[in-house]
Amino acid sequence: GGVGAEEASDKIRAILLVLLPLASAFAPLLAVPAARTSPVRMAATVLPDGLALSRQILASDPSSSLSLSTYNVLMPNSVDGWWIYKYYQPEVPEEERAWPKRQALLKSKLLGPDGCSGSDAICIQEACADSFGEDFGFMADAGYAHLLHTKFRLRVATFWKTDRVELADEGSHKSLDRTLCAALRLKGRASPIYVANMHLTG
Repeated sequence: GGVGAEEASDKIRAILLVLLPLASAFAPLLAVPAARTSPVRMAATVLPDGLALSRQILASDPSSSLSLSTYNVLMPNSVDGWWIYKYYQPEVPEEERAWPKRQALLKSKLLGPDGCSGSDAICIQEACADSFGEDFGFMADAGYAHLLHTKFRLRVATFWKTDRVELADEGSHKSLDRTLCAALRLKGRASPIYVANMHLTG
């Protein structure tokens, strides 16, 4: 694509600064039993793009930390997204703009070069509902479950590693206006972590 690592890092920091306070604001909208909603303070550490995840730098107690990544995948052009070619410079070969190449790059970006070092929770924006299962099947293969927004052509989706994270409750998620809110919980812990995934428009 045409976005550099430094610019991507700036965008991720900006998105997280919006997401973290909004997650608290949306918490009352999610149907989580009151017994599980004791407030828990968690410090958020924002890592620059390209830095490998390390639980030792995320928290003094690695078992209590949850890593989260957010990424605008730019509409997969497998069955839709015909305009994506315009995001590339003219000298970029046609095959580099096609979905198979983009999909491989996204897989490496989201899950790491080894395919198994992705964050505990991953938020993406601009997913295509018609081809979602095929576009992001590699996430299920890597052990992630997901929620997909129920409306819009460009949708948001939230993934979580099923070996460490679960939905706090079957009713603990809502599709709002361009926002997907979910209450996730580290397995073995009672308190939920509210994740608000949104795609803002200009």
